[in-house]
Amino acid sequence: MKKTLLSLALLAATGTAYASDLGNARLAGLSGAGYATGSYADGVLYNPSLGASFKEGDRFAVVGSVGAFISADVELLDDLDELTDFLDELDAITSYQDLTPDLAQRAISHLENIEDQYVLLDVGTSLVVAIPNNLVSVSFIHRSRLSADVYTVVDEEDYLRIENAINDYFDPDDLSSSIFARGAVISDLGVALSKSFSLGEGQLLVGATPKRVTVETFAYNSTLREFEEDDFDAADYTVKSSSTNLDAGVTYMAGSMRYALAVNNALSREYETVDGGVMETEPRITAALGYQTNRVSLEGALDLAASPDLATGADRRSLRAGVEFSPLSWMHLRAGLQKDLENNFSDTISVGLGFSPGVFNIDLAAISGDDDSAGAALQIGLRF
Repeated sequence: MKKTLLSLALLAATGTAYASDLGNARLAGLSGAGYATGSYADGVLYNPSLGASFKEGDRFAVVGSVGAFISADVELLDDLDELTDFLDELDAITSYQDLTPDLAQRAISHLENIEDQYVLLDVGTSLVVAIPNNLVSVSFIHRSRLSADVYTVVDEEDYLRIENAINDYFDPDDLSSSIFARGAVISDLGVALSKSFSLGEGQLLVGATPKRVTVETFAYNSTLREFEEDDFDAADYTVKSSSTNLDAGVTYMAGSMRYALAVNNALSREYETVDGGVMETEPRITAALGYQTNRVSLEGALDLAASPDLATGADRRSLRAGVEFSPLSWMHLRAGLQKDLENNFSDTISVGLGFSPGVFNIDLAAISGDDDSAGAALQIGLRF
């Protein structure tokens, strides 16, 4: 796999923050363990064959989710704004007077506030419109993931520049401390087609999702003096490329047992990055074993080999386990854990709570990782 400066910068950060399946709150509460036991409107995102796992009476569903996972100095952007505002003020003052000891101390304090600060962020969204039927179940799918790393680098010489300019002329443009932002936005738009067949004493589900994958990478760096938060979205710092790809899956359901095999991004593809390199996808194959009754759902899912994470370029291979208990038909309690077997991402644990009275459902999930990282996800849906 070709590693660009962008992917290497993200790789340096990924040891502290990452949570998969943020784009679906039900699966987030299970730490992503929904490859065998996911529903026709949730699991179809990760195993297309589950689009045919509908029950009698299921006719239509529309489900939207959003989630975020962050490890950060939460005051970074506020501290940066305060610093740039002060440097503008300082520039105006020192145009007609020398740098005073008080002004110098304020400048040093602002630099100390932002030294070695960072924000590591993963955000996921999804929308599924599912139309199950006995002929061929159809699900329209859109999901996106943002993975970003923002961090500051304070030049120690800047402290000396400020101190040496006391009672003399000082130009804030002489400061060389910097801010960097790196990341990628990955979007899938596809149609999942799935069907169920009788096989022995159970049902064999097969499915595939042809999709369009769009990758937009961004890389921004600036001195703190010239920092503008709005520049993060500037076209000069981004590049977009896209291609077609395919997800596929099979699931065998026998009694309460579930056996699944799913392939994400079955075709190897390359995508341009903003620094002139490429990010490469390789198939990710996941096997899952599940147990499901009306009240209890258990699942373990394992990636069979390491594959590059498209947003970061880092290899990942995850082990996921999740449990769902429904004390009432409309109340669902969830918990899960995810372990990265490649040690490139932090391990996470999750809990979730879902309510599904009538045709309406709402699901919440909370996720915790290493180094004070945390996340949450929300899903709202209608199922008829």
